[in-house]
Amino acid sequence: MDKLLRDFTSAEILLSVLRRNRYFHSGDPAKTRKQILAVAQPLLEEYLDDVPAHLKSLNLRQRFDRTLRTKQRQYFLYMIEIELVNRLNKESFRQCDYRLAFLPHCLRDLSRRCRAGVEDDIDYVCRRCSNVCYVRQVSDLLQEHGIRPYIWMNANLRKLFRRLKKEGREIGVLGMACLPELVNGMRLCARAKVPVVGIPLNANRCARWMGDFYDNSVDLKALK
Repeated sequence: MDKLLRDFTSAEILLSVLRRNRYFHSGDPAKTRKQILAVAQPLLEEYLDDVPAHLKSLNLRQRFDRTLRTKQRQYFLYMIEIELVNRLNKESFRQCDYRLAFLPHCLRDLSRRCRAGVEDDIDYVCRRCSNVCYVRQVSDLLQEHGIRPYIWMNANLRKLFRRLKKEGREIGVLGMACLPELVNGMRLCARAKVPVVGIPLNANRCARWMGDFYDNSVDLKALK
């Protein structure tokens, strides 16, 4: 990341290239992204060795799903974007007086029935029914640091942000998801002018990717 930042006038310009925002970048974004990939791919490719096999396994219907058909090079760009946004938003997120986290339900303990329930008129909250559930472990860690954890099931984030801002809240969001979904959520927060940081899951293992749900995890050390 430090090398990439030295090659651009500012972090904001690098971010605009990653997001293909031509307003901030007068050159050829496609060419520039190739230059970014030349730096990043040798460092990141060990984490994405199964993407080509996944793409070959997609049936005709799945190939119309933009998320499922994400190519390996786009994953590299997503990984850089998440790290860059985290650096840009770290301090502003910490300073927010109302920090929320939205966790994926695929982190729950699949061996038992989840007892989570809706709270605060926002979304589902962990009831701590399992000691080995990642939702519980993540929720406990977040609460230690003054962050309100929710399992993202029903919340309309755009409407929620508007409501909380009308109430005078200074909102910060921590997102957690697979790489493509995390980037989409972080971009949504950016458009809403909400400071966001993100932690990617260790794998894509929900029914959308695998046909059924499988145990998933997140790096708790990285989260802390």
